[in-house]
Amino acid sequence: MDYYWKMQKGELVVITGAPNSGKSEFIDYLISKLIKRHKWKFLIFSAENEHEEHILKLARKFTYDLRDESIYEIIKMLDKHIRLIDIYNIATIDKILEKAEELALFGLDAILIDPYNQLEHHRSPGISETEYISNFLTNIRNFAKKINVVFFIVAHPVKLRPLNKAEKKEMKDRYGKEGTFEITTLYHISGSANWFNKADVGLSVYRFNDDTTRVFIQKIRRGWLGRYGYVDFKYNKNLWQYEVIGHSEHKCIDSISEDEDYDDIPF
Repeated sequence: MDYYWKMQKGELVVITGAPNSGKSEFIDYLISKLIKRHKWKFLIFSAENEHEEHILKLARKFTYDLRDESIYEIIKMLDKHIRLIDIYNIATIDKILEKAEELALFGLDAILIDPYNQLEHHRSPGISETEYISNFLTNIRNFAKKINVVFFIVAHPVKLRPLNKAEKKEMKDRYGKEGTFEITTLYHISGSANWFNKADVGLSVYRFNDDTTRVFIQKIRRGWLGRYGYVDFKYNKNLWQYEVIGHSEHKCIDSISEDEDYDDIPF
C-alpha cells in the first residue's frame, strides 16, 4: 500500500467498512507488519476481542503453527510491543489518553480504538451528536500530534443499503467484481460528516462476493503521502495472512491531463 499511503506519525486514521468485511482482521494484519518491520509499540482498545483471544489472533500472524513451542516466544515478544486496555475498567477516551501519555514516556508509536461505538460516551446536555463527534475527533488529532503517534480508530457505518440489480451490474463493470452492499465511505459512519472532514487518512474495507478484500484509500490529507486508489487482498486461511493480489492502476499525477478522470473514490 506504500504507493497509496505512506504512514506518518501525528495523524488520525479512520477505518470503516460493512459488518464482517474484515476491518479488524485487516488492522491486526497491519499491526503485525509494523511490529515485524519497524518494531512499533501499540496501545489497543479492542472491545470485540477478549485479551487472550486477541493475543492468539495476533500471534498467528507470526507463526504457521500455534502448537509450535515458538508460540511462547512470540507471545513474550508481543507483550513488549502491545498493551491491551482493560475494556471493563478503562472504556472512556479520557482514560485511554491518560494511559497513552504514561506509555509514551517509554515509547509508543500508535493507538488503536476498535470500534468507536464501544467506548463509553458522556455527552453534556445541549451538545448535539455532531458537535460531540467534532470535538472528540479534534481532541484525538491534537493528542496524536502532541505525543507523536498514529491514532487509528475503527468506526461502523449506519445500516447499509443492499444493491439492486442495476447497481450490481454497474459495480461489476467498474471493478470487475460483484458485491452485496454499497461500498462504505466515511460519510456513512453514524453520527456526523466530521468523520471525513477531521480524518487525515480515510480507509474503507470492502469484501466482494468472491472473498476478495479491497481496501479503498478514500482520503489523504497530505498529498505527498499518497493518493486515492485501492489495493486488493486475498486472505490465506492456512497462513492467517493477507496476500496482495492487485491494485488500482499506478498513474503519475504529473502526467494526468485536466480532462482525465483519475479520481477513484467510490462516491
